[in-house]
Amino acid sequence: MSRRWEEEHNLHVIRRLLELLEADFEPRTWKASGKVTMEGKSTGEAAQELGMSPVAERIAKSRVLVRFRQEIDGLLD
Repeated sequence: MSRRWEEEHNLHVIRRLLELLEADFEPRTWKASGKVTMEGKSTGEAAQELGMSPVAERIAKSRVLVRFRQEIDGLLD
């Protein structure tokens, strides 16, 4: 029971943090990151769908992930 509560709590913290972080990024940057990390698309697919180069998509994803890691550090056990 305790482990399940912890898992649900962690998921809630992650979702809330993502909601807060979204406002800090341009919509295209956020979408580029989400297409790869959340939707499982390849860098090439995500870049093509958003009309950007694969390099630009990787940079966008990296920016979001770096910020997420900075903010999540210490929030979860």
